[in-house]
Amino acid sequence: MHIYFSDFGTFINGFASESVMNCQKKINHPTKLNSLCRLFTFGSNETQTHLPLWDGLTTNLPVYFHEFLLNDPLHSIGSTFCIWNINHKDTWRIGDIAFPEDGYSDGSEELMVLLDGSPKTYLTWASEYYDLHEFDLYYLEYIYDHRIIDYAIVRAINPEFTHWYQLKKELDWIGYPNEL
Repeated sequence: MHIYFSDFGTFINGFASESVMNCQKKINHPTKLNSLCRLFTFGSNETQTHLPLWDGLTTNLPVYFHEFLLNDPLHSIGSTFCIWNINHKDTWRIGDIAFPEDGYSDGSEELMVLLDGSPKTYLTWASEYYDLHEFDLYYLEYIYDHRIIDYAIVRAINPEFTHWYQLKKELDWIGYPNEL
């Protein structure tokens, strides 16, 4: 799931591989992960190739969000749901979609739960997705509390991490406090 914030509004794109609305097919080849992804990723090198989106998924999607959806990384990842908000108002919108009647639909219910603000929710999801069996909740709570990230914290999370310069650059870019 990716979230794009702009002066115009907010756009959420999600991809649930189990959804019937998944119009992608897998191709095994290395993917370029950013440093924040590498921090929590321990081995998945699969990526997706772009195929058409589910009918109606982007109906009435404001042009301001097209570049975000149609360029990488979303273009190569795929999309089974898009939700947007214009001018940061209370109304969230979706396209004119004929949802499948399979009980799973677009996968948004399962993925959007990650936005509940709870490190425990994220750990449950990440444990399954990244096959993490021994990850200490303390470090997620540490990050959720917006505490300073330093070398010791990064090494505790991922002892094999080596992309220090890029991580610092990305943390600085999003304004996350760090001492790297």
